[in-house]
Amino acid sequence: MEVKKTDLARHHTYEELKSFGKQFFSENPLGEGPYTPADSDSVKKFLGEATHRANPNVRASYWEHILIAPELGKRVAEKLKDKGLKIDPYEIEIALLLHDDGREVDTGFLINDFIGARLNKEIGIPKRIIDDMTSLQRFLEVAGKLELEESQLDLQTPLSKDQEEILQQYFDSLTVNQRITNLADNLGKRDSDGIFTLDGLKNYLKTYETRNEQPGQERNIDTFIARTRRSAAAFQYYVVSKTVEWLGQKGVDVPDILRSLVDYGPKFVLVVRHGELSNPQNIVYNRDSVMSTDSIIHLSSTGEEQLRKVGEILKKYEFKLSQIAVSPETRARESAVALNRVLELPRDKIQVDTNLDDTLAPGPFIAKLTMDQWEELKGDAYDTGRWGQYNHETAESVTRRMIASFWTMSQRLKTGEVGLLISHGDPIAWLLNSLHGSTPQPKELRNALYPGKGTLTVAIIDPQGNLFSTYLSKESAAHSAIY
Repeated sequence: MEVKKTDLARHHTYEELKSFGKQFFSENPLGEGPYTPADSDSVKKFLGEATHRANPNVRASYWEHILIAPELGKRVAEKLKDKGLKIDPYEIEIALLLHDDGREVDTGFLINDFIGARLNKEIGIPKRIIDDMTSLQRFLEVAGKLELEESQLDLQTPLSKDQEEILQQYFDSLTVNQRITNLADNLGKRDSDGIFTLDGLKNYLKTYETRNEQPGQERNIDTFIARTRRSAAAFQYYVVSKTVEWLGQKGVDVPDILRSLVDYGPKFVLVVRHGELSNPQNIVYNRDSVMSTDSIIHLSSTGEEQLRKVGEILKKYEFKLSQIAVSPETRARESAVALNRVLELPRDKIQVDTNLDDTLAPGPFIAKLTMDQWEELKGDAYDTGRWGQYNHETAESVTRRMIASFWTMSQRLKTGEVGLLISHGDPIAWLLNSLHGSTPQPKELRNALYPGKGTLTVAIIDPQGNLFSTYLSKESAAHSAIY
């Protein structure tokens, strides 16, 4: 039987995360609690590195959820603890940090949940934390037992007395931790009005069926699976509503906690290398200012297509761009134009940023090197022995200005907003390697984190303003070339 490439990729990603997770938690064991902020920070570190390795195809809302839900769960648990209940807020936070990690392997309905459950068990997450997450299999069994009518599936009519009894029995069987993690899992999301409310959740669940699949993914879904989804979505609303009611009886004001999180969530800084170029003479180009007018390099039709593809990817995964900063070079500005044909941002949202400029390295152009010769030299423009007479910019200088541009963009953004930087190969490589704490030797730069032309990298900035992770858009990389 033929094995699909997607299945092989999924298996490879799973095995990569399993191997990394086993090593990470053997070196940073969670133990059996009680847990501390340091334990939560350790799990966040694991997730950030796992994301960097997985390069997942996920919506922007996934990152909002994976960072908001743990905070919501922790805050609810803290309120319950203040009311005298024996509960560990950091255990709740850790469980919620890990509850959706299977989605980095596969986003399909049910598949991601089962993958995540298996992954957490195999990498050594303590059973008590795994048990804080409600059993999906049992949840679906009870949802099916309700035999919801069409109007109930649409959340238009209430449950019958018999159905209410089934719901109450299920709710009573949940532990306090499971109630809280389930609540945070469902309300720890954002819509246009901010953090979900019960009404926001209802609207979200009503469209569950149309949103469930990964964008662009084709699966044959039969009637049974479709109804299972709708039944699960409706049942979830009833369970969350009962949890909010129960918390109110305990003196915990859930709406007030949700209001406190209205501006809580990540921001996104996207980094794109300009597209493929028209370079018929095969010259080693540099900044426009060091080349003759007739030598200035322009974007090719392939490059335009690459940037159009990036725009489609951003729309597909719902990264709602608010502003673009671009290098002053012609090839970068033309890339911004090609990208914006898809995104259609107002012109005043696209600004030139000289910090994003290419490395100042005129030597190879003046020496009339070809790109083939440049590859033999490993693209090293930083060798003072060879290029000293041309006063090339240092790697340290490039890194400083790129880091400055990256964090300036981050500081401009509001919660949930997306900014994009368009720059060049070496500058982006120095930026990405620096963000991950690496400083490769110049000759090894292109063997380290190095973006292909037209490649998109996503950087997630956590609610505290720190880098959570970066990952490569595999879809953009499929259309790129390093040189």
